[in-house]
Amino acid sequence: MKNVKSEERIYIEMLQEQISEQARCIDEVRGLKHDMYAHMMVLSHYLREGQYDKAQEYLSKVMNIPVFQNATFIDVGNDMVNALISQKVHASQAQIIISTWGLFPERFWIEDMDICVLFSNLISNSVEACERLTYKKKEISLLIDEDEDGVSFTMKNPTECEMGENASAWKTTKEDKVNHGYGLRNIKHIVKKYHGDMKIACEDGLVLVKIRFPRIAIDKAL
Repeated sequence: MKNVKSEERIYIEMLQEQISEQARCIDEVRGLKHDMYAHMMVLSHYLREGQYDKAQEYLSKVMNIPVFQNATFIDVGNDMVNALISQKVHASQAQIIISTWGLFPERFWIEDMDICVLFSNLISNSVEACERLTYKKKEISLLIDEDEDGVSFTMKNPTECEMGENASAWKTTKEDKVNHGYGLRNIKHIVKKYHGDMKIACEDGLVLVKIRFPRIAIDKAL
């Protein structure tokens, strides 16, 4: 029998390392953003003077900045979710593209452990769906939309299911169904815990999961 606690500890340690790496990359990007206007001014000068070789050389140096070499850099305003997305996508062999829009609230009322469980399962389900595809573009998108009443998370990915096959789109295909069919159940538990709402739609070859947490949940969470 596997030592579950030992495996969980190893995973947490790996996640912590990934979070540290993501935080370092975020700092690099913020620093680069601060200097980017100056870089653009230099390039503009070379182009205006017709010094195209110098412009090309300078651009090559800018593109060789280490942070540009990380093709899966993600920043949604939450280090843990950044790390989860990068870890899941890196671990897959399916060449998945992931796009994100929006940022987490600065003061989010969901506990870190619940955020980890929620997004670990959401991302895993989307990645697994992409891995089963044989011909469609494997692209996952995450939209974060905050307003005065709460925050919504919308995750979308391609699937082989047809319209109306919502359940089949989220069923585990792993052989060990005893230990692996709890993802959706865990997601629903967290949504209920924070008095949220979840909708799953499957049509036109896409699965769309939308979860909304009301801001009042900060006072009602169990």
